[in-house]
Amino acid sequence: MKNENINKEQLIHESIELQPGIFEEKPGKSSRVPFEKELSEQFEGPEAYLDLFEFLIVAIGADQSISFINRKGCEILGYEKEDLQGKNWFDQCIATKDRKALKTEFEGVIAGKIEPLKFCELPVRKRNDEELFLCWHNAIMKDRKRNIVGILCSGEDMTGSVRVQEKLFAAEERYREIFENAIEGIYRSTPQGKFIEINSAFARIFGYGSPEEMRCSITDIGRQLYLEPDKRQEWMEFVDRQDYGRFEVRIRDKKGDIGWICLSARPVRDIEGKTIYYEGFAEDITLRKKAEEELMQYRCHLEEMVEERTLQLEKRNQQLISEIAEREKVEKALLESERELRSKAQNLMEVNTTMDVLLRTMEKDQEELKESFLANITEQVLPYLDKLKKTPLNNVQQGFIRMVESSLNEIASPFVRRLTSSYLNLTKKEIQVAALIKEGRTTKEIADLMDSSLRVIEFHRENIRKKLGIKNKKGNLQILLRSFS
Repeated sequence: MKNENINKEQLIHESIELQPGIFEEKPGKSSRVPFEKELSEQFEGPEAYLDLFEFLIVAIGADQSISFINRKGCEILGYEKEDLQGKNWFDQCIATKDRKALKTEFEGVIAGKIEPLKFCELPVRKRNDEELFLCWHNAIMKDRKRNIVGILCSGEDMTGSVRVQEKLFAAEERYREIFENAIEGIYRSTPQGKFIEINSAFARIFGYGSPEEMRCSITDIGRQLYLEPDKRQEWMEFVDRQDYGRFEVRIRDKKGDIGWICLSARPVRDIEGKTIYYEGFAEDITLRKKAEEELMQYRCHLEEMVEERTLQLEKRNQQLISEIAEREKVEKALLESERELRSKAQNLMEVNTTMDVLLRTMEKDQEELKESFLANITEQVLPYLDKLKKTPLNNVQQGFIRMVESSLNEIASPFVRRLTSSYLNLTKKEIQVAALIKEGRTTKEIADLMDSSLRVIEFHRENIRKKLGIKNKKGNLQILLRSFS
């Protein structure tokens, strides 16, 4: 053995301390010391004794080297003894990720600064790099001067159990994730009316912020949550008989609002067949129930409307029968009236013919009167005006003569007729001003000829522009008036 301070008797003593109960004292022996001495004498060295153990035993010296490892330890790690003896335990048999921390802890134990863990679970690395989980028991080894010279460790392979635990933990985590993230409410409740377990969705259905809040608040499910508390007892009895049940019940949430849920449940019984709790799902069907209620109301309303409409149609049918009879009477009267109207229409046609003749005669007479009037102006009035213009007259008198002549000429022109139409509605003064503007007269000239002030003439000009629709617009009034000629 490499470390001479670790002797045979010490290894045997520490091994018995690590695994008490593996060996029992022989009858008649009053203490453990003679027993240890007997074991030491029975075997040639500690190797033969420690190779009997069916778990790993390793002695690690202060320099971290393997002072001793038993047969089972070599078998577990996949090495021969020669491959491990004297090698650094941490470099050889501990995974890289754990090596630094364990070395630091080991150095603290050797220095006497910390006590080693008497029991722990740590992984080791096999020869093929496979990782095993061992349950370790640890003890400090000291020489005769009570100096710490190493650690003796025994480890039992727990890889199978650890992996089973990991799988169980993973399965539990998956179940918990499904349980917490489920859309439907999931619950477990006792027959006495308390919740054992509920998920977040179930708590939200009843308006609670968390499952914990709801579990603490509800001590009697039937009385606190059911609108009809006796319903819970009814469905528990049904589920106990049928081993499963599905129900729709009215509930009251945290705020007191009334809703509907659909519950599915099954009983969970003990070995004697007594129900210990119920478990199942809950779905909020309040919106569906409201929709069904509205649909039912709509259906009833529709039936009432159909019935009312049927009565209206029957009444209308009777009215139509009466109207048809009345129409037949009216049609007979209309036939009589039609005969009378035809007779009257014939008379009217004769009257219209007479009126047409009279109108044509009146139009002809009007045209003859117009021609006679124009002829009289041309033949009897205008010649005298020409003679009057040749007599000595002052400027004003000559202006008046020109105005009279212009007015008479305009009487026979379409210009005056258009200005006096009902559409334009110009006054006599405005017609006179418009005529002078059309001839190109200025405002001052028009004022002198009409013996009026400039302000009055401007007023008439503005009225003419307004009636012609060009007030506050760009447009030449003289050009527009000439377009009426």
